Amino acid sequence: MLKGHLHQLPKSKKWVVRYDRTPHIVTELPVHPKDAELLIKSDHLTQVYFQIETIAIGLNEFEIIDCDVAVINCKLDLYSMIETAIINYTLGEQQTAGELTRDIMKLIEQNKR
Repeated sequence: MLKGHLHQLPKSKKWVVRYDRTPHIVTELPVHPKDAELLIKSDHLTQVYFQIETIAIGLNEFEIIDCDVAVINCKLDLYSMIETAIINYTLGEQQTAGELTRDIMKLIEQNKR
């Protein structure tokens, strides 16, 4: 697992992770698209732990290229976990409001421990 800092690019507003590949070389990796929604309320220059993953990107099958991205591994606070559950619900990853409620209740119970 690598350690870096979040950085929001000023012109595009996209998030990258900056890390020291060697003592004299700083590398920027784009944040994985699945993690981008979690960063909407993140602070600039927040320290994060991440792994590098290679994904295929492109508009169609003729323009696909491989791209290294940072997959953020962080223990989220309760608010962020509930927010993620709601985002997944609105994206259709959960079927019913009852399932969303059960997921939120489970997160609250786990957080009490």
